[in-house]
Amino acid sequence: MTVPYLNITGPGNILGPGIGGIDGAGGIGGGGGGGGGVFACGEDRRRGADKPEDDGTCTDTGAGGTPATNAVTRRTESGLGDLVAGFTYNLLDHKPSGLVFDITGRIKIPTASAARGLGSGKLDYAVQGDLIKSISQFSVFTSFGYRILGDPSGVIFHNVFYGAAGLGYKLSSTSLLGTSFNIGQSPLRLQDSRDLSVYFTHRVGENFRFNVYGLKGFSERSPDWGSGVTLRYVF
Repeated sequence: MTVPYLNITGPGNILGPGIGGIDGAGGIGGGGGGGGGVFACGEDRRRGADKPEDDGTCTDTGAGGTPATNAVTRRTESGLGDLVAGFTYNLLDHKPSGLVFDITGRIKIPTASAARGLGSGKLDYAVQGDLIKSISQFSVFTSFGYRILGDPSGVIFHNVFYGAAGLGYKLSSTSLLGTSFNIGQSPLRLQDSRDLSVYFTHRVGENFRFNVYGLKGFSERSPDWGSGVTLRYVF
């Protein structure tokens, strides 16, 4: 279960990461925060919506039905994000080969403020598979998932696929350093998001996981950069 505190700087039509951000792809130890904010202007309200290269400038309404003049104004908002709860089931743990396969289900409960653009105000769901291969102190992983997204006011979101691949190094029995490359479809059928994250995870006792990450975006639909600190409780 994750309850993030967000600080977002960008155009007014950017929503908080929701189910695809801090708790996003990253199979090893709940790695980096793949995915950033979501550009939330309805497809039929974008100038040149039939052109994939369009800059997405709103001509009518933006996130939460706000006027376009507010939607594109750069702003900073902070506050509690959406609560994300997940359940992971281990389907394969083959010690001779070092192969592990987990499947995870997640639900995003809309606790973030939709009026301030910190969330969509709707329930989201996701299912994700993680395949991990351990080689000595290293772990190689790949993740693939599908998100079912609720529609914010005045915007139609498509459900999306996402994935990640990365490498982790076990510093000790309780600490892990890793990196992952994350990619995800746009819920508005715009350019895919792509980012590279680096993370450090430390197990505190049996139930707590401390995680620090940073990321760099590589597409127009990704954040320029991002960072975060999380403390998880694992049942």
